[in-house]
Amino acid sequence: MTHFYPDEQYALFPRLFHLDVYEYCLMKEDAVYCLGVFQLSAKGHNPTFDLMKEYSEDTYNFNHTYIHRGYCVSARCPSLSQSPPLRFARCVSRWGKQHGFNTRLHKLDYCITHREHVSEKRGVETPHKIFLWVLGVIALVNIIGTVHDMTTSSDIKIRVFIAWSVRNNWLHLVGPFAAGDPRLAALLPLEGG
Repeated sequence: MTHFYPDEQYALFPRLFHLDVYEYCLMKEDAVYCLGVFQLSAKGHNPTFDLMKEYSEDTYNFNHTYIHRGYCVSARCPSLSQSPPLRFARCVSRWGKQHGFNTRLHKLDYCITHREHVSEKRGVETPHKIFLWVLGVIALVNIIGTVHDMTTSSDIKIRVFIAWSVRNNWLHLVGPFAAGDPRLAALLPLEGG
C-alpha cells in the first residue's frame, strides 16, 4: 500500500535533479561542467533522510537517495582540486554537508571543459559530411546532365546524362503519355487515361 506524504514533508527532500545552465557555464575560458549521479547517506540521525528512504522504497516513487547534478564546477567550486571529477565530487559533498547528508559519486556521466565544448561545436560529424557529399554529387550530376541535354543535338545525347537532366525529367513528368510503351500502360489510371 502506498503511504501518503504531505507536501510539507516532501518539500524537505533535496531536489532530485539540479542542472546549472550548460551553455552559459561553458562560455568562460576556464569553465568546467560536470554531470553525474550521487548517492546520499545520513550523517548520524537524520529524520529527513529516514523519510526519504521510506518514500523511495515504494516502487512507484523516485529513489530520492540518489540525486542527479549538473554543476558548473568552475563557478560553484572554483579551487577545490585540479581534477574536474574530484572537484565535482567535493563540490556536491560540500552541498551535502550543508544539508546534513554525506554524498558519494555513484556515476560520473562526463566533465567537459570550455576548450572541448568549443571544438565539439565547430566540428561537423562524419554522417553529416557523408550526407553533404552525397547531396553534392547528386547536384553535380544533375547540372552535368542538364547542361549535356541543353547543349548537344538529339542524335548524340548520352542516355545516362539525359536521365539526370532536370529539363528532360520535367518534360517527361508533364508531357503526354507515350502510347507505344507497354511498360507505362500500368500508369494510365494515375494519369487519368
